[in-house]
Amino acid sequence: MSTIDLPRAEKETYQMDWQTKTCDKWSNIGAITGFVTVTPDMKPTTGETMDGVKCTRYTRVETSPPGKYEVWLAAAAPHDPVAVFSSDWVEAGDTITDGIKHISHFNATLPTGVFDYKGFPATCAAAPKPIPGTCHAVSASVTDKWCQANCHNDPPNCPSSLCKCK
Repeated sequence: MSTIDLPRAEKETYQMDWQTKTCDKWSNIGAITGFVTVTPDMKPTTGETMDGVKCTRYTRVETSPPGKYEVWLAAAAPHDPVAVFSSDWVEAGDTITDGIKHISHFNATLPTGVFDYKGFPATCAAAPKPIPGTCHAVSASVTDKWCQANCHNDPPNCPSSLCKCK
């Protein structure tokens, strides 16, 4: 999966799924700082220290699907991310696993063309809307709860081989 955020230039985000060869785009009004996004709905907390650097922490908590996204930006250089915490909560039976990402040795020098979505092998269309109704599993590899959460996500992740919605 590749995600390109262009909120200042185009007010859009593009996400390429390389396995399915599909690309979605949606509106984005956040501020991109290196490889992190800070959006207007994030709550700032000043005076924190992360990895020995004085920072401002920005936090957003999601309820559906549940998750938390936090970014620590250097107080002296607010365009430099110091750390990122992103809990990507995924249900696996009765347990929840989360992913933690941490930035170190930040470098803003990027290769030319790295943010060019025009090189994707598929045209980027508006992301699909969540699927209405009740969804249930049609495969033993997922649960009804997984289908409910993922088919009603925005954008939905609702493969017909795993879920059916009415």
